[in-house]
Parts: sequence; C-alpha cells; structure tokens
Amino acid sequence: RTKVVTCVLNRTIAIINNKGGVGKTTCTAGLATALAEKNYKVLVIDTDPQGNLSRLFGFEPKEDIEKSLFNCLNNKLKNEPKKSSDFINHTDNPNIDILIGDINLTANRIEVERALAKFNFVYKKIIDEIKREDNYDFILVDTCPSLGGENSQILVAVQYVIIPSTTGRNSIEGIDQLIDFYNNCREVNGDLTLLGVILNNVNMNSSIAKDIVPMIREAYGDYIFNTIIERSVVAEKLEWNGIKPARNKIYNAFVDVTEEVLKKIGE
Repeated sequence: RTKVVTCVLNRTIAIINNKGGVGKTTCTAGLATALAEKNYKVLVIDTDPQGNLSRLFGFEPKEDIEKSLFNCLNNKLKNEPKKSSDFINHTDNPNIDILIGDINLTANRIEVERALAKFNFVYKKIIDEIKREDNYDFILVDTCPSLGGENSQILVAVQYVIIPSTTGRNSIEGIDQLIDFYNNCREVNGDLTLLGVILNNVNMNSSIAKDIVPMIREAYGDYIFNTIIERSVVAEKLEWNGIKPARNKIYNAFVDVTEEVLKKIGE
C-alpha cells in the first residue's frame, strides 16, 4: 500500500528501555524501514555511543565523525549558528536519513544532563528545528539503556514513546519503572503519549512464553502491541546485514507493528 503524501506528519517517537539487549535498535530500524516502504519520509536519531543503529544503516561511526549527533548537540549547546539539519546523513534508502551516533557521545553526556537542569532542552531545540525546516513524516529516536537525564531530555522533545521488551523477568519487571519515568516526563511534556510495549525476541514455542505472554497482556492490557516479534535466526542476520524490505517472518512482523503504530496515532 502506497501512501499518498498530502502533508508532512512531523510525528516524533522515542524507543526506550533502561534494560540493554531488549531490541531497541532493531525495533527502531524495523519501524523506520517499514514506514519508508510505505513512502513516509523518516529521520532516525542514534543516541547510543555504540552506534549500532548507524551501522545497521551502513555507517561506521569512527569514519563519519563530522556529520554526527555529537557535533549537532555541541552546536546547539554552544549556540553555534549551523542548522541541525547540516549534521544529517542520507542512507541508501531514499526515504531514510540519520543522525549518527558514535563513541564521542559519552564525552558530552554530562553537559546534556546539566543543560536539562538549566531548563535548556537541547534535544527539543534540535528536533523542533528539524521539524520546522525538513519534511520528515517521522523522527524516530533510538535511546540508550538508561533512565537518566539524557533520556529525560529526549522524552521532553518527542510526542510518543514505544517500549520494546523481552519476556525475561528483569525486562518485564522494568516496565513499571519505565512507565513511572514516562509519567514524570509528562509533567514537563504534557503531549507525551505511550503507544505501548512491543514484545521482542520471544520464543513462542517455549512453555515459558506460552505462560508469560498471556500474563503480560492481562497485566498491561492495551499497552501491549498485538504483534509479537519472535526469536529467529533471521533476526540475528539483521544485526549483520541491516534491515531491508523482505518477505520473511521478522520483517512482516515489523510491517504489522507499523500498522499498529499508524492506527494508534490516528493515521
């Protein structure tokens, strides 16, 4: 199904979890690719110093330092005149652009958190500027595993939140912490909306998943996406080869997740 472009949507979504290894990066890339296939224009922002999202889209952060999120943040923190869009890279997908992440992001994390304490909402300034000057339907922010000040900055800047989670005990028990964190950020950003929790990397053939998934749905109700991203060798290959439109179980699941997201935001 091809979207007929009538206006720019300017939807902003943070993909967040304070636990590592739950699939934030894979979900961000999968959602971006499925949206792009529907002819939506997408910007992805890689806030992780490891740069895994950037690698999925063909960038080696060590080689692409000049046009990066790190330099974009510094530009804004120092009130320098360059536009935020000057730091954006194009990917091989004509509908997906990226602000790449690299190890340098660790160097200014303290400055970003200090900026929050001074009510200097630097991520909001960057995202609002990009929304004014660039024609993106969606801006997707892949976050670090943290409930710290930088992720607070991000949730102040976006409209929607998605939480990827495995069915592991630690991951599930962390959902309540994330919802509390989300509610705290809503005190500053009253427009923030939780779209829900995506269950990712689930072995649906295991007896544990068959017991746990219904319990999770009962506990969190409509917060849980209908679509489940199952554990698969294909998913492991995506980490090496990047996510591209292909008719396989994993990509089809991201297409279904994308349809749910569009429905939830009223598109």
